[in-house]
Amino acid sequence: MTLIMVTSVIGFINPIVKFNLMLHPFSIFHHKQVYRLITADFVHNDPIHLIINETVIFFACGTLETYLHGHYARGSFLFLSIYLISMLGGAVIIAIRYHKDFDYSSSGASGSAIGSMFGYMILQPHVAAFYLPMFGSIQNIYGAFLFVAGFIIYQFRTKNPMVNNELHFYSAITGAIFTLLLFHDQLVHW
Repeated sequence: MTLIMVTSVIGFINPIVKFNLMLHPFSIFHHKQVYRLITADFVHNDPIHLIINETVIFFACGTLETYLHGHYARGSFLFLSIYLISMLGGAVIIAIRYHKDFDYSSSGASGSAIGSMFGYMILQPHVAAFYLPMFGSIQNIYGAFLFVAGFIIYQFRTKNPMVNNELHFYSAITGAIFTLLLFHDQLVHW
C-alpha cells in the first residue's frame, strides 16, 4: 500500500512519471515497454482514485491475506500470487485488446484488488459479503454474481473513460479462476 501511495503521489507531482508507468497497450506492443503491465498498478489518475483503491486494498486484500495466512503456512505468498495474477491477467487481456489504440491508457490497482476480492469470495463462499435492507446478508457466492451484474450494468449505462470496468472485469475473472485452480482440492466441500 505504501509503495502504491508514494508512486502515485510522485505521479501527481510529475505527470510524465505517471504517463511512463501507466498501462499503455500501444507502448507495450510497439515500444516493448512490458514493465507497464506491472507499473500501472502503482499510479492513479487523481487523489480520489488513489484513496478509493487504497481503501479497497486495505479491506479486500487484507481480508484475503488474513484468511490465507491463518489457514496456510505460505499464506502471504499465496495472497501475493492471487494479487499479481489478477493484476497481470486483466492487464494482459487489455493490452492485447487495445494494442493498436494509441489513445488508450489506464492506471490504478483496482483490478488487482477486485481480483483478490473475488479470490476471497471463492474461498469463503458462505461468509456474508454485505447486507441489503429487506434481504439481509448476501453471501460471497451471490455477492460475486451481483458484482459482475453491477459491472455490466454500469458499463452500459455510463461511458466514463476514467473508469476501466473492462479491466476490472477481466481481473476479477482472472482472480477467481486462479483461486479455483490454486485451491481446487479444498473447494470440493462447497
